[in-house]
Amino acid sequence: MKLLTIIILLLNTVQMYPIQATPPTDPKATTKRGQLVLNCGKKQSLFFNAHWEGAKMLQDKYNIPMALSLIQWALESEWGKSDLAKENNFGGIKYSGNYAHFESKKAFYFAYSRTMNQECYQKIDRTNLDAWLNAVQWSECRYAKSPKYKAKLKRLIKQYKLDRL
Repeated sequence: MKLLTIIILLLNTVQMYPIQATPPTDPKATTKRGQLVLNCGKKQSLFFNAHWEGAKMLQDKYNIPMALSLIQWALESEWGKSDLAKENNFGGIKYSGNYAHFESKKAFYFAYSRTMNQECYQKIDRTNLDAWLNAVQWSECRYAKSPKYKAKLKRLIKQYKLDRL
């Protein structure tokens, strides 16, 4: 009985946060649309904040879903920590078989938009996230060669609730 009382007291005095969440007292750990990105640690939150505007611009201008852009960039750049990310290549973009290096995030966003606007991506329903996921996995443009790429993107999009964007 005493143990149950102690647990109840602790639960009433300790603030509860979603799994892996950083307490909201850290201003860097709150995304601009944090109410949609739950179960998000500091590393993920900082990454989403850093690329939110770029992904939003691509969605508004080219109908490239924010969820797809953000999660591809996170996955391809290891949440912005990879050597390629240090060269502003967050998407693993290659030219003539070699990884590209970009002067800025803005230059990368432009290159990514060109990649995602190739003819093979023009054939899909650009308003449908699942159509995009199929295209990056199976179209002749094939963004990635791994047979598990679509499933991994889909799992991460759902985990961070980016499908609500």
